[in-house]
Amino acid sequence: MNHLDPDSQRLLEANDQTRIDFIRKGTLINYPKANQAIQRIESLIHQPDSHRMVGGLLHGPSNNGKTTLLLYIQRKYGRACNLETGECRQAVLYVCAPINCDDKTLLILILEALGSPYRIDKPRLLLIQVTHILRHIGLRMLIIDEFQQLLNGTTRQQLIMRDLIKTLSNEVRVPILAAGLNSARTAIQSDEQLFNRLKPIDLPRWTTSAEGIEAYRSLLKTFERWLPLQHVSNLSERAMVEKIHKQTRGLIGEIAELLIVAAIYAIESKVEKITPALLNEVVSNPAMYTTPPQSAYK
Repeated sequence: MNHLDPDSQRLLEANDQTRIDFIRKGTLINYPKANQAIQRIESLIHQPDSHRMVGGLLHGPSNNGKTTLLLYIQRKYGRACNLETGECRQAVLYVCAPINCDDKTLLILILEALGSPYRIDKPRLLLIQVTHILRHIGLRMLIIDEFQQLLNGTTRQQLIMRDLIKTLSNEVRVPILAAGLNSARTAIQSDEQLFNRLKPIDLPRWTTSAEGIEAYRSLLKTFERWLPLQHVSNLSERAMVEKIHKQTRGLIGEIAELLIVAAIYAIESKVEKITPALLNEVVSNPAMYTTPPQSAYK
């Protein structure tokens, strides 16, 4: 079973349900672009303190792995508490902006992520409270996901939000990592200060062009090594590459969802490999494919 990673190979001795549960959990697939993004983000976390901390803007199309990378960073640099003193340190804090998020909502999201009580009837105190707490928990990075939602208001609301982002970075002296759609990068280009602080980190779609085909094939090989199926699927062969790309539009979240559903069906149907015919069955069955298991990629 040389087509599998060691952990997946050992699972072949387990029963079908154990293998299905393993697949449903998902995994963080290592690939060069994601690894480069993680390295860039970690370099921001470890940068020396200064009066003007450099942040980043992780951007790309929806369902292309941004949130997965952010949550990986959050877990790696999560909260650590001293059981004797009760003191907690948190190097990375993650929040996700809702639709039409304003400055008050963002500050409340930060306080709720910290588990801190707050007075909703005293909005002017929210910023003071946020900056005070963030200074004392050892924060090294503030992550704001769905960043484009912060810049969808009126011109005045956008100015207030941009000033808040700069104030948080200045007062707490931590880098801010924004993440969102490509429209987020367009939205901050009109603010030279903010644009210079948030250095772009791109997660583009996968392509089958001459420049991108080998990287895409390598990605599919990595997925195949992870999926604990008895037989070789040959996902990196040209016909399978084109079929998967056409169905998933080059988005890693959709690639993961398709292959997860297909692998589970391959186990349940005793086929034990992903074939073009099996992919056709999965895609043509709405009950099977429109509500796929939780993907590791968003």
